Amino acid sequence: MTGAADTDRDPESPRVERRRYRRVDVEIAAPVERTGIQGLARFTTLTLNLSEGGVMMRVPAQLAIGEELRLVLHLPSAATPPCTARVVRSEWFPPEEGKSGAWAAAEFVDLSEAGRAEIAAFVASRLQDHPTE
Repeated sequence: MTGAADTDRDPESPRVERRRYRRVDVEIAAPVERTGIQGLARFTTLTLNLSEGGVMMRVPAQLAIGEELRLVLHLPSAATPPCTARVVRSEWFPPEEGKSGAWAAAEFVDLSEAGRAEIAAFVASRLQDHPTE
């Protein structure tokens, strides 16, 4: 068998990037509301990276895959309209990284065209300023 599947199985092969959108490492404040959750239903976090398709962020505890979050991203130019994102991955930070808490990666499932355009412009600007990201 040949192709990308073989590359994934061979640790010596270069990693294949499958993301649809380019992402940038960036810390942006984001108020988050966990929909349908009791307890810590609202918190403010910092993003770890961002793309038109989704966001990776610090979270106080590991989140369930499929959980929906409402959030607003406070970009330098303007805050995005509130949007919904679905958790696709969440894990505790490894102890060797020296960070507390967990992280979650979420894909945008309800993001306005204006919000997507704002994020796209921000990411493009960051990639232009820092092309290695």
